[in-house]
Amino acid sequence: MKLPQKTKSASGKSPRKNETLRLRIAPSPTGYLHVGTARAALYNWLLARQKGGIFILRIEDTDKVRSKKEYENDIMRHLKWLGLTWDEEYRQSERYELYRKALLQLLSEKKVYISYDEPHVEGDRRPADTRAFRKNAVFEFQTGKQGGVVRFMTPDHEEVVCDDMVRGPIHFNTDDIEDFSIAKGLDEPLYNFVVTVDDIDLGITDVIRGEDHISNTPKQMLLYKALGHTPPRFGHLPLLLATDRSKLSKRKGTTSMKDFVTQGFLPEAMVNYLALLGWHLGASSETGRASAADQEFFTLDELVKVFSMDRVRKSNSVFDMAKLRYFNSHYIKALPLDDLLKRLEPYYEQQPHVAEIAGATNHPLHERFRRAVQVEQSRAELLSDLVTAVASYRDESQPCDPAMLHWKIMTTEETIASLQHSKSLIAGLRGDEELAELQASLLQKAGEYKQGDRGALLWPLRVALSNKEKSPSPFELVWVLGKDESCDRIEGALARLRT
Repeated sequence: MKLPQKTKSASGKSPRKNETLRLRIAPSPTGYLHVGTARAALYNWLLARQKGGIFILRIEDTDKVRSKKEYENDIMRHLKWLGLTWDEEYRQSERYELYRKALLQLLSEKKVYISYDEPHVEGDRRPADTRAFRKNAVFEFQTGKQGGVVRFMTPDHEEVVCDDMVRGPIHFNTDDIEDFSIAKGLDEPLYNFVVTVDDIDLGITDVIRGEDHISNTPKQMLLYKALGHTPPRFGHLPLLLATDRSKLSKRKGTTSMKDFVTQGFLPEAMVNYLALLGWHLGASSETGRASAADQEFFTLDELVKVFSMDRVRKSNSVFDMAKLRYFNSHYIKALPLDDLLKRLEPYYEQQPHVAEIAGATNHPLHERFRRAVQVEQSRAELLSDLVTAVASYRDESQPCDPAMLHWKIMTTEETIASLQHSKSLIAGLRGDEELAELQASLLQKAGEYKQGDRGALLWPLRVALSNKEKSPSPFELVWVLGKDESCDRIEGALARLRT
């Protein structure tokens, strides 16, 4: 069994000088990458990159029934999507020989035992005193005998202390810990055992994971001691909760990276938001002032510079989709147009005619498409919604109810007069105005119409151009559609009013 030499550093102690940190994320490929796993991966990755350490991806695929290659591929794809590349990669399914050797070692030292003929129970419920199984304990697997459970011989009256990076010292008494199972036979090792053996073999120095693993920590620390090694430093992150403060689950909303990507979230927004779910910047180390703590937006490189485990909160964090959409909107607005167009490509499948226009620079509507993206970029929260909004600028707009064209109590004759005036104004444009210039010109003309009642001119114009009650401003619509298409749409609205 390949194990590193025993060290003297204790769980939770600060890194030794010149120590190379080795951190890992160890997802099980039994489902798509979960937002909680993604946050844990981010924190591990940030610490590794900040300290010049090693970030390891270990696929925990010992569950032969539920593990699927589809999920493994999804995990890898979306870790890369987030920008969390890894330095080393392992799969537990390829490491069974290592587990067998460690198991036989513990059996030979009588630190674990094999329990046959345990009473059948439903689920995971066991007798309160599993130490009772010791009376029939054996230390070698018996040929032809099935059902042997390997149990750790938990010592009595000992204190196990985890000096947690987030929570400080956490005390456990071994009298409260059962003789927990570590394997079912020689070839079916269980979670706490394989995790410990792997972390020893890979030289893991720090384990950052969710607080739902706190109950596993004393068991793993006991296994470390039994195998002759010092535990790593542990840090247990607060839970992620739904907005109703219940446990975050798929039933309460989106939880997988796959779904977030499908909806149109950017990796920059996701990384930024995940970082703040449990961590905060705190006061400036130079000034001591708390103003720096108000900073909301961080790139991945900026997070590498400022992240620290001592700024991770103990209290649980609420995963708020509205807040995530706010972050996403910020990053969409910040994208250069060509970059944004590239990122929209996966979402064109929802609107085939948009894909055709976007992909052909010589298409007669291509420039209209680019301008529509620029207009919608300022208000979009999701990439998928932006594509849907852009699609509304196409030629085949569904005509609206003529009644929608009226501003307040305007009569049909007044609305016709308003649209005719707008058409003459637009026909007089050069056609190459930038949006700001076009807006200023039309606003001035609207202010001169009907004693300054701008709505009397702009409302009918906007509805005539968009065929919608809610849409971008008439200035933006004219700029996107161009003077010829704008005049054609106004003429269509006039025809409907006259019938």
